Amino acid sequence: MNKSIEEKDKKIALSKELIQETKKTLTSAEKSINMLENKNQILEDIISAKEEKILSLYDLFTSFVPSQALDSTIEPKTYSNAYERDSWYDLRRGVENDPEIRKNIHSEKIVLLKSCIYLLGIAQEVIGSGIKQ
Repeated sequence: MNKSIEEKDKKIALSKELIQETKKTLTSAEKSINMLENKNQILEDIISAKEEKILSLYDLFTSFVPSQALDSTIEPKTYSNAYERDSWYDLRRGVENDPEIRKNIHSEKIVLLKSCIYLLGIAQEVIGSGIKQ
């Protein structure tokens, strides 16, 4: 009888240890998840800030070169009709669900940003040389 009680006590002790280890593992996993969620939010904020910067540079670029303002890959501030609005809404919804589209749009924006920076540099040179003359 004592042996069976001792065996049960050992099993209970082992179970308690397993429960404590599981709790520690869960706590560690929760901390890791929270840390990753925070990093994800930071990265999303960085992407959003860069997108805002790209759009502001694009607006500046189109103020120098208005003929380039009709780029169909840039979402307009106002829509000419409901179809255009719905098309952009569908594209935004697709971007949220498809990382491949998001990657392509981000790549296009980077190319556009580089073009804008290059053209702004040329515009500054022209303006600078015009002032010196």
